[in-house]
Amino acid sequence: MKTLKGKIKTLLACALFNFLLTFIIQQFFNYPLVATQITNGLPLIYGLLFGIYGTIGIILGSLISNIYYGFPVELILAIAIMQFIASYLPYKLWYSLNLSGEIKLPRFNNVKSILKFIVITLITAIIVSSMFCNIMEFYYFPKTVHMNSIDFVLNMFDYSMIVGITLITIANYYELHILKPVVKKINANYSKIFNIILAFGFMLCFIHLIYSVVIVNESHNDALRILAYLSVLIYCFKPITTKINKNTNTRTSLTEKLIIYFIIILLTLAIVITIVFYFNIPQIEHDHVKIWNVMYTYIAIILVVFYIFSILVLRYIEKRITIPMESLSTLTEDYINSYSENQKKSNEIVEKCTKYNDDRSEIGILTNSFKNMVSDFEIYAEELKKITTEKEKIKTELEIAKKIQSSVITKKFPPLFETNPVNVFGTFISEKDIGGDFYDFFYIDDNHLAIVIADVSGKGIPAALLMMVTKTLIQKLTHLGKSPSEVFEYANNDFYEDNKSKMFVTAWMGILEIDTGKLTYVNAGHLLPLIKDSTNKYKELPSKTGLVLGGRQNTQYKENIIYLKRKNRLFLYTNGITDAIDKNKNSFGKDRLINLLNSNIYTKIDNLTFIIKKDIDSFTGDIELLDDIAMLIIEYNKGDSDE
Repeated sequence: MKTLKGKIKTLLACALFNFLLTFIIQQFFNYPLVATQITNGLPLIYGLLFGIYGTIGIILGSLISNIYYGFPVELILAIAIMQFIASYLPYKLWYSLNLSGEIKLPRFNNVKSILKFIVITLITAIIVSSMFCNIMEFYYFPKTVHMNSIDFVLNMFDYSMIVGITLITIANYYELHILKPVVKKINANYSKIFNIILAFGFMLCFIHLIYSVVIVNESHNDALRILAYLSVLIYCFKPITTKINKNTNTRTSLTEKLIIYFIIILLTLAIVITIVFYFNIPQIEHDHVKIWNVMYTYIAIILVVFYIFSILVLRYIEKRITIPMESLSTLTEDYINSYSENQKKSNEIVEKCTKYNDDRSEIGILTNSFKNMVSDFEIYAEELKKITTEKEKIKTELEIAKKIQSSVITKKFPPLFETNPVNVFGTFISEKDIGGDFYDFFYIDDNHLAIVIADVSGKGIPAALLMMVTKTLIQKLTHLGKSPSEVFEYANNDFYEDNKSKMFVTAWMGILEIDTGKLTYVNAGHLLPLIKDSTNKYKELPSKTGLVLGGRQNTQYKENIIYLKRKNRLFLYTNGITDAIDKNKNSFGKDRLINLLNSNIYTKIDNLTFIIKKDIDSFTGDIELLDDIAMLIIEYNKGDSDE
């Protein structure tokens, strides 16, 4: 209904519905004013929902109906004015009366909104009924209409309440667009003047109704009545000055659901009472007007009692159950939003729960449980924050360690040819937590090749840094002409002197004299390399194993010497291979590795590392590696063959 086209459609729909309903009821009761009397609950609702467009629609529908039935022009105009006030006055009152601290579009989601609707309906019923009595007095029943004036008030009040609450609830339930008025700024004194004018007009209408009942045969002051109706008309043109808040919460509240249930009971009760009274009261000379007036009196009394009872029950339920429940729900949402958006502190939200602390009902218990939950959650959240920070720190450390490790591990190897005196190839496989495994090879001079494989204890940045220091230190000492044992002894003392973290390094180092095949090597607690010797099978290389580097000061390392023959191969590796496990927690093991090597005796060394990696992947499946894997293969092609 936001566009002009939509507003016109609404206007025409209101007019058509009003005309059809009036026509149908007239055919049943055969009395046009009774039709107008029965449908006078609709103008109020059209005005509340659709503003001026609903008002024009209701007037247009009545206008067509009254012309159709041949009403005189002055009566048609009088009814049009009455319909205008009946429809547009509630619209103005709804957006002027402030009973709950704010003004929203019509919606019955609390008892205060129903009370506001009752007040507006009662004011409108008294004013419109006063006009209606005057119309009937002037045109039809000058002597008897005064006794029915209270019946007219009750008639309009009953139908407006029943039909109004029902239609407005349906409109909100199906999220129909309700016209939002345009707010204008005027002087506050002008607004007060409009209110005084309405109060004056209402009092005159109210006095007229009471006066017409008490003093039946006395004539009435037409000037005062006209003044009263003009006062009400003037108020209908009062600008709306209060800010209108939209109903942002489209969810049906618990109070609203209870109101819907009471509406269903009310409708059922009204229908049953109407049927019972219609068929049981005496048919007063077949006078439909008198019959309905009697019915309205009894029905109104019963419904008013039901209204009072319903409002008291709803107010009790709202105060003791629905408001605390909805408040707790809002607090929960606020708490979630405040934690994610950092808008409020949890203690501020918990403080709002204190007004329900002393409540010994289930609401009080629930509120206290919520407070305890928030407190516990805060402790948990703080711990989680620390853990998350620590994890982020570890993640950053692992990234740094990975970069350090990547810079240390040699990835470029000399081309592999059988004519080369020595072929070297290696592979490194990193596990998730980044360890300190590495291999290295470098030429000391044209005739001496240094070979190193090592495994630093620990994970992350400390292991990566110690790995880098170990590699650099070994290279530096070797280039200074130190023997393998001297290199390890110096490195061991260097690590031990400042080893507060108690880290250590297992390492194996050898220096190969290329011309003769002499390999001088030393072992600091590392896995024994595997050598393919004259038997063309792999076996462990005999070694005198010393203590790990950094384990004890002044440790002596004994050198071992072996002479390599042509086609001999040396396989160096770390425990990441043998410690790899499958889904049944079975280890890959040294025996499986030796068997795999023996099954690929003549495989080129670069392909051999690929085959080993593939077999490890097949063995572990989806299980992650427990440690890094480093392997280095040396193939000696100089000298005489043992084969």
